[in-house]
Amino acid sequence: ISEMLATHRFESGQDLAATLLRYVLLYNQHLPQRMLAHQPPLLAMKQWQKSHPELFKKQVRNHPGLDSYRTLCLFAHFVGKVN
Repeated sequence: ISEMLATHRFESGQDLAATLLRYVLLYNQHLPQRMLAHQPPLLAMKQWQKSHPELFKKQVRNHPGLDSYRTLCLFAHFVGKVN
């Protein structure tokens, strides 16, 4: 993230926020991590939930950020602007 932030010029705060949301989606859903047995974090989390359901209060979802209504609204707002 720091490399991208240092080399990219953003038009606005909204441009920065949309870029960070895209990066988080890419990182969590598509980039395998060596420490997670070469799986993306979301897949590793879903597998962990299947094997240890007692540790989870909610279902693992495919959206970034905190599991709160405000965060989901902000995410929907920025995704709508990006697409």
